[in-house]
Amino acid sequence: MYQDCYQQTATVFGSRRMNKHVAEFTANKVQVVTKNTNFNPVSTDNQGGFPCFGSSAAQNWVNTRDVRRALHIPDYVQDWTDCK
Repeated sequence: MYQDCYQQTATVFGSRRMNKHVAEFTANKVQVVTKNTNFNPVSTDNQGGFPCFGSSAAQNWVNTRDVRRALHIPDYVQDWTDCK
């Protein structure tokens, strides 16, 4: 669920502190890196993916009847949503 996504082109959200850290990293460190158009300083993936925090696929999957049953989630408990 929190793995990197290859279909996204930017980060979806984050804390102000983390966004500031990423901006500082990008400004200070990317200059040193060879100008590689495939380099993504935001990604945690060595293949250049992007964080999946905003993906609705995980939300849809977790809320399926089979998954909820496997996790022993009663029917009266509301559906899971990511941070909103």
